[in-house]
This record gives sequence, structure tokens and C-alpha cells, in this order.
Amino acid sequence: MMKALIWWAGQSFMGVFCLGFLFLGIDLCRASFHLKEPYQFILTFFASNLIILVSAALLAGLIVRVIGRVRGRHQSPSHPDPSDTEPPPPGSAMGSMGPGR
Repeated sequence: MMKALIWWAGQSFMGVFCLGFLFLGIDLCRASFHLKEPYQFILTFFASNLIILVSAALLAGLIVRVIGRVRGRHQSPSHPDPSDTEPPPPGSAMGSMGPGR
């Protein structure tokens, strides 16, 4: 229960963080159109678009993880039980190798 609470808190923090940078990028993009120097405009415009792209990609990944978790497809991996694994058949290449080879 505690792991699920920590997971949801982390995802919520990441969502707020991504949304903040997304709005920062949009605001910076709008502000770049008020610059007088063309060189400053180009640099600010492309930098703001990079901020928007990265934050939107992270937000999209976050949404996919949350939807997968809600639908039950994304579960935290449990440690596999070693007794569940089957040994290789005796005639296979892995079965014919001795411990010293």
C-alpha cells in the first residue's frame, strides 16, 4: 500500500513539474515574438520549442504509465520464484555443457 502511495505521489509531482515547464516554454515562446533582435528571437524561439517538446514528451509518457497502471497492465515487477524455472532439456546445447566449460 505504501509503495502505491509513493508511486502516485511521484507521478503527481512529475506531472506538475512537466506542466510547469510546458507553460514556461509556451510563455517563453510568446515572449520571443516581442524581441527586437533577430538573433535573440531565433535563439529564444528554438529554445522555447525545445522546452515544450521535452516537457510534452515526458508528460505523454507519464500519462501512458498512469493509464496503464489504472487499467492494471503496468504492475510493479515481482521477484520471480527460482523454483518456477524449468531446467534445460538434457539433449539441448545448454544441458550438454558441463560446469567447467
